Amino acid sequence: MGLVMYGTNPWVDLTAALVDCLWALVYYGVTGAAIGWVFKLNHY
Repeated sequence: MGLVMYGTNPWVDLTAALVDCLWALVYYGVTGAAIGWVFKLNHY
């Protein structure tokens, strides 16, 4: 998604695309960790 925005929108430069990538890694990492934690609490 970030590469599509980088290629099609003139206001998205390389820095914005990289920041979006890093933010997605953090966001989905924290979300996945929270889901795993809740799953572990409910199944043991």
